[in-house]
Amino acid sequence: MILATLLVAGFVAPAHAQMPCMDHQKLVADLGKKYNETKQGWGLGANDYLYEVFSSPGGTWTFIVTVPGGPTCLMMSGQHWDSSKEPAQAKNAARTSAPM
Repeated sequence: MILATLLVAGFVAPAHAQMPCMDHQKLVADLGKKYNETKQGWGLGANDYLYEVFSSPGGTWTFIVTVPGGPTCLMMSGQHWDSSKEPAQAKNAARTSAPM
């Protein structure tokens, strides 16, 4: 669900660094070392592309894609990661709705 939402949102320029593509192990190590991010989820897309989401306790997040046999590219990143099961708007709407 999260990956589908990210894909629908579209791709934007990476905010973390000026390193759009590199070796997978190096990119993952850099995310951990520089931003304290760990993998939160992954999925396979069309053509067996590997999509991964990383986030940190501080709320930063990064979305990367790896081409089979090729490089890993940092596709988008941001702040205010929330690992709850539903969007804040839905939680707020549920609290303010009057019972029928």
